[in-house]
Amino acid sequence: IGRLTGFGHEYLNGVTLAAIPVVGLFLALAFHRRPRVQDAARAVDQTVGARDLYLTLSLLDRAVGDYQPLVIQDAEKRAAKIQPALVVPFAWRARHWHAVWLPAAVLLAMVFLPQFDPFGKVEAASLTTRRKEKLLESRRETQLRIAEVHKEAEENVEGAATDKAIDELKLTFNKMQPAEKRLNLESLMNEQKRLGELWRKLSDDELQNLLKTAQRASQQFGSNDQELMKKWTEELQAGSTDGLKDALKELKDELQQLAKTEDPVKKEELKQQVKERLKQLEKFAQKTLDNQKLAAALQRAKNQLDLSSLDELSDDALQGAMESLELTEMELDQLAEAAQDLKRIEEALKTLQTAKRLNDHAKLDGAACEKCDGMAEYAKLYEKLLAQCEGRGDTQSESESGMRGPGTGKGGVAPEADEVTDQFQ
Repeated sequence: IGRLTGFGHEYLNGVTLAAIPVVGLFLALAFHRRPRVQDAARAVDQTVGARDLYLTLSLLDRAVGDYQPLVIQDAEKRAAKIQPALVVPFAWRARHWHAVWLPAAVLLAMVFLPQFDPFGKVEAASLTTRRKEKLLESRRETQLRIAEVHKEAEENVEGAATDKAIDELKLTFNKMQPAEKRLNLESLMNEQKRLGELWRKLSDDELQNLLKTAQRASQQFGSNDQELMKKWTEELQAGSTDGLKDALKELKDELQQLAKTEDPVKKEELKQQVKERLKQLEKFAQKTLDNQKLAAALQRAKNQLDLSSLDELSDDALQGAMESLELTEMELDQLAEAAQDLKRIEEALKTLQTAKRLNDHAKLDGAACEKCDGMAEYAKLYEKLLAQCEGRGDTQSESESGMRGPGTGKGGVAPEADEVTDQFQ
């Protein structure tokens, strides 16, 4: 029936076939009619010609008389010669063929009979199975990526390297001596080389795209989205994800509301609303940021939302979408942290350039930085000192070459590292 109509086809497999004889055996044991003692006694009497000896023995408990011991003695004497195979011989009967042809027919039908699907049951079940496998695979990908991001966050190699490089630069600044211009320059060039290598390591393609997308953000979306996308981009460039996290929080709230809604009309409207928001975020990640990992997480969330239309997958699909949004938030945090590290390095490099110019004026003194803490304080101090130097003109002897104040000196080439290529070269 399952092969011809499609009903119950999911149960047609090798396990089902193997279960048939096992179930039959249990049923036979459960409902087998055991012979009565008197019937067995008659069969023995007929086989050995005992003239109702064993039948009489089976009825002794209900009989009276002094002959009982004699009957028992005679029965015991003959019992040793009785052969059970002769008493109850196996006789093949027509009904025994049912145990042969029926399993064989079922096996042949399972092997050779094609699956018919006049009511579309098989196709519907197959589609559901494929969608369920797709959902499981997408959730597995999300979990693997979440574990990977957690591991990267715990190690935080780039963040530690950035902190170390900036701390070493501050130590170098504090060691500067105004009279040791050449030694100062060598130390600064070494620090510039180290920071430049770290900058190149951090500034992968995705992060570079983030740093260059302020103008593109307003060109790739409609007028209604321009300001929002521009705001998100500028926040990310500054190392903040507040705006995007607010959007993700709204999406999570809507997903929770979607899971609780029973009205099919409201449920469909809410699902379309969530889907549009996901499309907007995915387009932002794909087109504006060109961040494939972030776009992949949002794409999975959108696909899982589509699978929530199936009743049997609704809860799992919505849970998977929530997990994908959690991953999206983690990807954003990772991107923002990398942007912050890169921005800190760029600020350090800018401060280093200012320090080199100040060194040209023989005014780079580590003692002046004793109270400086963050790189911003070093930058502020150096800009102030440099402005004072350039404001009073000649601060070098005629014999010295290098960068001078406006309209003074012999000119010269600024001691910059050409191998460092960045946005502020």
